[in-house]
Amino acid sequence: MVRAMQIGRLAAAIFLFSGFAGAWSAGADVVDAPASDIIELWPGTPPGTPAEWAGPEFRGNVSISNVTVPTLSIWRPQPGKATGTAVIVAPGGAFTGLAWNLEGASVAKWLASQGVTAFVLKYRVHQPLPGEESKAMPPVRYEQSQHVKTGEKLAMEDGMQAVKLVRSNAARFGIDPHRIGFLGFSAGAMTAMNVVMKGDSESRPDFVAPIYGAAPAVPVPQDAPPLFEVVAVDDPIMFPRALVIFDQWTAAGKQAELHVYEKGGHGFGLGNKDMPVGKWPEAFAAWMVDHGFLPAPK
Repeated sequence: MVRAMQIGRLAAAIFLFSGFAGAWSAGADVVDAPASDIIELWPGTPPGTPAEWAGPEFRGNVSISNVTVPTLSIWRPQPGKATGTAVIVAPGGAFTGLAWNLEGASVAKWLASQGVTAFVLKYRVHQPLPGEESKAMPPVRYEQSQHVKTGEKLAMEDGMQAVKLVRSNAARFGIDPHRIGFLGFSAGAMTAMNVVMKGDSESRPDFVAPIYGAAPAVPVPQDAPPLFEVVAVDDPIMFPRALVIFDQWTAAGKQAELHVYEKGGHGFGLGNKDMPVGKWPEAFAAWMVDHGFLPAPK
């Protein structure tokens, strides 16, 4: 029942994420890393992609959709500033698209400024079923729920592969294979938690940061990594259910830190610097220092 409610709310979020409803040619361009710093996630055809999930990939209105070839886009710190820490960033978008600039590129640039090598995960997503974007929500149709479930599963598989790829190529990327984090927003945060809670030691990151996300209803792994979580009280999609993640971690005796802000809504990314919610990146950086993932500032 709880999982059904999560799927319902997330499917409803498809319609809140209005950039995908037909404005692909409008707005600012998608910001990406140089082509030389974009690598394909899988060595061949990604497994399990439904036949109807065909391209072409859409880029517009600072977002990306119809992804069938998942990749990692790398943002590196300035020469001499790298700390050896890496963070995989998963943008949200209700498993139908990716809020690339807001929850991907801008976050990666900030991480790089902290000395972190950032890998923005372009995981597989697909648009809603034809004609469904104009229908009011709720109720959620069965086909829409199945669409979201498929997207969630493929995103999880891409997330696990991303951790494996980054860790196995640590020397190539100049990072510590034991300091790899996973930071996700909304559907990307759900992806981060699925990777952590359903993966194995090879595909599990060393720390995780779900930002306005939710977790699957499965036991917390014995080797669960430290967790940093953020959510706003006025988030109509993820509050209060995001609090369950913190409860799960603390009940299992695992390290966890939770930041709940009064205002911020859903989809605030790095946050408005003029509001308290805009201070969460500073808190995250301090948390990484406290856990030894970043060196203390000089």
